[in-house]
Amino acid sequence: MRPADPELWRTASEQRAYNDARRRVRSLRFFYMHALVYVTVNAMLITINLVTSPHRPWSGGPLMGWGIALAIHGMMTWSRVGLLGRSWEERKIAEFMAREQVRTISTEKQLVEAQMRLLQAQIEPHFLFNTLANVVSLIEPAPQKATLMLE
Repeated sequence: MRPADPELWRTASEQRAYNDARRRVRSLRFFYMHALVYVTVNAMLITINLVTSPHRPWSGGPLMGWGIALAIHGMMTWSRVGLLGRSWEERKIAEFMAREQVRTISTEKQLVEAQMRLLQAQIEPHFLFNTLANVVSLIEPAPQKATLMLE
């Protein structure tokens, strides 16, 4: 018998924490793989350089360029407040959600205003019709009241 999936029993906050931790572990694993490839490839380049042309060192260029890229990768991996780190991501998500909420509220407001104008357009002719009907009904029995109503 297969055990129940643990994701089914997590609360939303637990699931969010799990997803964050999982993303972080993947990021660390990718950085460690990057560092391992860096060390391996550059060790081979240095060996090739020393064997083929020891008096002309050429392996320093790739070593330094790739080293800078690896250092930046490391800073972004371990930095929670880095340029494009977790806090930046959370701020951007909040910003996009706020924009979407403003857009939704604006759309809802426009819908309510359109409904209000539609109701006003329906009500105004109704009042005009009732007023004219009252004036017509007052013309024969009380012409002065009909005149007063029109003024």
